[in-house]
Amino acid sequence: MPRNHSLTYYLLLTIVVFNFVTISFAVDDFDTELERLAAWCDGLGLTDEAAVTRNAILPHTDDELFIPIFQVKVQRENNNGFENEDDIPLPETVDKSTDNTDNKTIWQNRLANLRYQYGKKLFADAVQLAESGKGGDAVERLITVLRVDPDNAVARTFFGYTRHDGCWRTAWEVERMTSGFVEHPRFGWIKKEHVERYEKGQRLWKIAPQSTNKTQPSPPAETWITADEESERRHDIRNGWDIASEHFILRTSCGLEEGVKMSRRLEDFYRCWSLMFYRVYKNDSQLSREIKAAITGKQPPAKRTRHSVYVYRDKAEYIANLREIEPQVEATLGFYYPERKRSYFFQPDAATTDEYEYRHIVNTLLHEATHQLFQETLGSRVMPGQKNNFWLFEGVATYMESFKRDGDYYVLGGFDCDWMLAARYRFNKSKFYLPFEQITKMGQDGFQDFGITSKTGFEPSEKLRMLYSQSSGITHFLMHTENGRFREPTIQLLRRLYHGEEQPDSLSKLTGVTYKELDAKYKKYITRP
Repeated sequence: MPRNHSLTYYLLLTIVVFNFVTISFAVDDFDTELERLAAWCDGLGLTDEAAVTRNAILPHTDDELFIPIFQVKVQRENNNGFENEDDIPLPETVDKSTDNTDNKTIWQNRLANLRYQYGKKLFADAVQLAESGKGGDAVERLITVLRVDPDNAVARTFFGYTRHDGCWRTAWEVERMTSGFVEHPRFGWIKKEHVERYEKGQRLWKIAPQSTNKTQPSPPAETWITADEESERRHDIRNGWDIASEHFILRTSCGLEEGVKMSRRLEDFYRCWSLMFYRVYKNDSQLSREIKAAITGKQPPAKRTRHSVYVYRDKAEYIANLREIEPQVEATLGFYYPERKRSYFFQPDAATTDEYEYRHIVNTLLHEATHQLFQETLGSRVMPGQKNNFWLFEGVATYMESFKRDGDYYVLGGFDCDWMLAARYRFNKSKFYLPFEQITKMGQDGFQDFGITSKTGFEPSEKLRMLYSQSSGITHFLMHTENGRFREPTIQLLRRLYHGEEQPDSLSKLTGVTYKELDAKYKKYITRP
């Protein structure tokens, strides 16, 4: 998580805790030392090395969150003697007469040592938090540990990774690899022995068994067909491509390679979502127990839920297949159907769809996936926000539409994302705004029916879009303003929402700020240049 969000925890008045809190500033010191090392590289003309070093510094903006993508390749097989070395100093002066081969070795050792030493400090911080029952805060530190030192074995164990063939892999990935599968860049997980034939345009087709013996059914037969033949046979989504990843089963009629791209985007999104909202689906006690187990080398119990997603090749097929379960399907760009535990979408046509609409359709997948992940992970039996605070149910889903992958980070938020632009326009130009006191009292029915009886000249759909954009705007505000001051209370409200424990005044109580004060702060945030 961004460093400015993690520097103000637990200023308790005891010497022991004070010493522990000072460790939390280690991540800022780490970034400072990285810049110093990069400047040293600049002085020697080590351009690539300076770039690698600066790339390890956490980016920061006022309205974006940068969540680290955990490196796959193992950088350090062992401690390289760092356990007994407090520091590997840089030379006081830049010696340009020295062979740069030697300077590169100095740089490499210094960077590895910085990662190890600061990772060790932050890990000690996480352990103390877990021991004191603050499991959620401990997890945040472990995320930072793996940004600083991707090879911290305990942090890797906690997040479900293990070393395999020189890389950090999840248990599911290891199982795939040990079963003879490889992850192909175009075709996803396929048998290693099939790679050459797939690259030549052949596809494996399984033929359903004809046996009538129910006690001992015949195994499916297999044959090889061309890629064109497969496309023809899978044109109907009932025979579509089934693409299995760690957390999703995606069925599509869009084609194998398009399906693999969508599957990978969903997996990236899942990893971002799970790191962002771990406090929603697990409490402090659970997280503390799992961290203590990881210290002893035990991974958290594998409790994987696979989420079902259907993506149709175009809107016509989408409408034809889904009108029975969703009478208003023509008006939708995708939806999550809780009764079937499945999300439905279609692939927009880039040639006939304008850029904004194309992006809106594609991002609807992220919006509905947010609803699906919360609902199916938490197993909620109640409709979140049925009585009040429904704005957050939709606000967090629109917020997650801002998701993107940028270098070594997942990025959320930003003033230039579509929903934020809409929120700013409608607040500043249309003068539309419902105060916190009012919007927090709105349940699902009041929210979705908003504007139907209005005589202000707006169509109901337009009024509802205004409400969606405000929900997105205030969610962005709460997640980012004042250096993330209200982020944790907002996540706690989200937890209450999915457990049916929210009240109209919950946000004010959790933030410690009156709704009139929040109104004023939001106005300042949304109208800034």
